[in-house]
Amino acid sequence: MPSDPQQFKCNVPAPDQALSDLVTATEQTPLPPDYLAFLRRANGGEGFLGETYASLWRAEDFVQSNLDYLTDPTLFIIGSNGGGEELAFDQSLTGSQVFSVPFIGLEYDEALKVSGGFDSFIQIALD
Repeated sequence: MPSDPQQFKCNVPAPDQALSDLVTATEQTPLPPDYLAFLRRANGGEGFLGETYASLWRAEDFVQSNLDYLTDPTLFIIGSNGGGEELAFDQSLTGSQVFSVPFIGLEYDEALKVSGGFDSFIQIALD
């Protein structure tokens, strides 16, 4: 784990029950495998991933947070950038591309691709 206080700080791994509940809750539109693998290693976290700040939700908070921030039904919100934008997966796409979408409006047409895949997005935190 990085020692720089501005680097991403991973949480402890997600509890098995929280992961099981999350997989069950999202079985109609499964989450990307690389995101679930991340939760098995680190149950969310917070800090900088290169130039991007990210606050990624814990598995236990995922479903309720997505209901609270009801957004375009094609988006799975995984956290925020701490600056008024959510970080999300597009459920209509294959893979795990990460998008940034403004919290105000939550309009899909304003989504910007942050990374071509979750693994490349989070890799700096896992090095």
